[in-house]
Amino acid sequence: MVGQEFADLIRPGLTPAQACILAVASCPGVTDVLLAASGAPHWREAADAVAQPSLTAAKLRESARHPSSFTYRS
Repeated sequence: MVGQEFADLIRPGLTPAQACILAVASCPGVTDVLLAASGAPHWREAADAVAQPSLTAAKLRESARHPSSFTYRS
């Protein structure tokens, strides 16, 4: 589970879902991102995320090391 703190680390103003989509789309070598959405609002949210400028490699590394990157539920 990704929280708002991690989303704000990626790019302030994004939702947690948008931050995750942007992080994946920004990875070197990734040319396409396959996702599913339950309705038009979610598609728009995803489209807005990938329309953002890509994250730098440094930002991707920083986010991967951040303690709030992921919250695991058992």
